[in-house]
Amino acid sequence: MKHLKLLSTIGFVLLTVMSATAQTSPEQEVIAYMVKSTVFPEPSIRFLERLDKEIKENPGDTAKINQRKRFLDFESSEKNIHPIILITETSLGYYAKDSLLVEKLKKLPSFDMEAYNDLFEKNKESIVISPIEKMDTNVIYMTHKERDMIFKGDFYEGWNNYHKQYGYKSTVGFSRPGFNATKDKAIICYASTSGSRYSAAYFITLEKVYGKWIKKESYLYFQS
Repeated sequence: MKHLKLLSTIGFVLLTVMSATAQTSPEQEVIAYMVKSTVFPEPSIRFLERLDKEIKENPGDTAKINQRKRFLDFESSEKNIHPIILITETSLGYYAKDSLLVEKLKKLPSFDMEAYNDLFEKNKESIVISPIEKMDTNVIYMTHKERDMIFKGDFYEGWNNYHKQYGYKSTVGFSRPGFNATKDKAIICYASTSGSRYSAAYFITLEKVYGKWIKKESYLYFQS
């Protein structure tokens, strides 16, 4: 009996450690960051930099100062929150690894070829996305099977059913991210749809700066 209790305890500890490891893996970290930045869009750094430059050149420009304040107030307000439906299994969709795509992605200064190759290698298999901490009210989790059931049969009727149940919330899906050798650069594929004519897919480059992932650049791969 003691041996059984010991084995049960060891098994529970191992499962807990494995679960914690999965939740904090580099892949899950990147996906969690992408989900959060989709629900809570980050301020446009370039727009802020332009405003700051103009205000610095003309400190008395109250119109620009007020514009900056309104912009930041909106960015932190509930109006700028975008609840989503998250597909729980990763997928790279039908995007092929090809030389034309590489040439286009190479135009992004932050593009890393090693991460790109790892992206396609990783996505030979899918993983389940861990629940995102403190996002319960803004993220609805949906499996591929649940999504397929909504669109079973007529495509347009499927969208009618979707809108009745979820309104116009976007359904968002992610690939597994690819990394460079030092795991401080990554690339991920992000797809979003909210209607029969509202779909887009992007390749997003990321970098880990001071222990936190940030989006660097994006390439629009598909839009309808």
